[in-house]
Amino acid sequence: MYKFICIALLAVACAKEAPKAEPVPPMAVAAQAAPAAVVALPAPATETRAVELVAHGAHFTATWHFAPAKLGELFAADLTLTDLAGQPVPNPTLAIDVTMPAHGHGMMTDPELKPFAPTRWHVDGLKLHMYGAWQFAIRVESAGVKERLTAMYEQPPEATDGL
Repeated sequence: MYKFICIALLAVACAKEAPKAEPVPPMAVAAQAAPAAVVALPAPATETRAVELVAHGAHFTATWHFAPAKLGELFAADLTLTDLAGQPVPNPTLAIDVTMPAHGHGMMTDPELKPFAPTRWHVDGLKLHMYGAWQFAIRVESAGVKERLTAMYEQPPEATDGL
């Protein structure tokens, strides 16, 4: 019985000392209760994103679109390929390569190209694991014409998010 009275007195004492919570407006409760969106893959890059790399060749033009990459994190890019007149390239065979020429190595991932329009491909699985100068390259073969197009990208140290 003595234990019960001590616990009851302690509960009353704590309740008196605890400040009363301010009522929360209904709008604030609804905003707090909404779950955060979960995204399984990086959002596809679009022309409105911050990075655009353009490579002009003798026969083709390639343009990479992507959000600024964070060091060591997977990201995706959209790749546009046209002939010099801006028209689709007929039945192209493509291969991409992203390297650090000054270091003599490439990425540690194997990106995947997925076509989604006559002149556009989505590239999944890109990862820049070091800051510095990266070369985005695409090898194109179409109608007997072969060409390699390259564009440089500087991965800044601040992209490490403070690591």
